[in-house]
Amino acid sequence: VAGDADPDAGNAALTAEAEEKQLNLVNKYQGFVKFRGAMMVVFFFLYVSLSVGIPILAQNTISCDGGFFWETHMIFLGGFILTKLFELGLYAWDPTLTGKLGIISGGNTIRGFFCKLEFTQGFLWKFCMSFLGYVDGYQDSTAIAIAYSCPDPFAQDLGKYMWWVYVIGVVFLQWVVLACLAFWEPTHSCFAKLLHMDAFAARLSIPRNWKMTWKLIQGARTIFEDIPQAGFQTLFVIYVRKNPFMILSICCAVMGSLMSLKDALSRALVASGFVSAKKPIKSI
Repeated sequence: VAGDADPDAGNAALTAEAEEKQLNLVNKYQGFVKFRGAMMVVFFFLYVSLSVGIPILAQNTISCDGGFFWETHMIFLGGFILTKLFELGLYAWDPTLTGKLGIISGGNTIRGFFCKLEFTQGFLWKFCMSFLGYVDGYQDSTAIAIAYSCPDPFAQDLGKYMWWVYVIGVVFLQWVVLACLAFWEPTHSCFAKLLHMDAFAARLSIPRNWKMTWKLIQGARTIFEDIPQAGFQTLFVIYVRKNPFMILSICCAVMGSLMSLKDALSRALVASGFVSAKKPIKSI
């Protein structure tokens, strides 16, 4: 199947089996799934609040050259650590998981070119690379505040453009529209992706009628956040200030965009490492 444009092509029976098993587990552990969903909403609001609130509350301490004091970022770091500990807890003890990740390699969710990048399907890669996605929204928010702190008229204009992209492409499209849509996906794999719990999401099979939601999440981040924000921030670095935090934000945006593109193209509906009870999975 190498070279298939659709990672689920030729695996209809396996996809149906994985979906049936996943939904049966969700129904079996309804109480836990509801509790998990409530906790994910709490952590999602924590993530959004910190990403938007910290730059606003600390705006009087911003420097055009140096950005924020490092102590300010420790608040966001605390939320990041709590969220990742929650993900690790789900990864280890969630009874609805149907897949299994190796430390380095993954399972049966890649096709075509990505067959050569098996290490990108392992726990270590997914868990660590999700850090970039998690901090990206916060970095974009702080980049806007830094741009506004500069007296340069061009920096002020960039700040306005970045603010509009952030409000429309991140807050409204991703954190309101797609978040509401993803929450109703019964396995919570799409909502976990929005919360950047990539390793946990990889162990859940996605129902077939929610495949478009998964792709929309990846596409929205790439098209309406990463590409325009990286462009505006690059202009800031070239023509205004070589702010180190802004440079880091650009790197995270580019890496995050590439990861979103990879997930949109290579992620199959079947959970990574899903083992069929009916027939062995063919090697890819």
